[in-house]
Amino acid sequence: MKITLRRTAAAFAFAPLAVPVVFVTLSFAYPALQRGPGNRVGVWDRLLGLAWWTLVVAVSSLPVAYAFELVVGLPIWIVLRHYKIRSVGIFALGGAAIGWLADLCLSVWSGRTIMGALNPMSS
Repeated sequence: MKITLRRTAAAFAFAPLAVPVVFVTLSFAYPALQRGPGNRVGVWDRLLGLAWWTLVVAVSSLPVAYAFELVVGLPIWIVLRHYKIRSVGIFALGGAAIGWLADLCLSVWSGRTIMGALNPMSS
């Protein structure tokens, strides 16, 4: 499969859109797993909540996601292109690492210690 400029631009344009999708999916799936059988929420309420949180998360997270993509992802992509590495798995792993780095930086910037940001069990 040939990597063209159009496909590369599309990848850089659409890759950060995964950030709000992951946040919203996890934020709605996790409470649903904890909810007991007596606490039911209607489908329409769930869909409205999902749409609202998708908008809120997209507005708040996309600028950061695009900034990290340009500052960190573009140089990494240039190095991978130089060495002719075109593995989808490597690209996915790199994207996950950039996302983790962005989360770590934002956690430390918001006042948490580095050890607190690295510990998933701390609040």
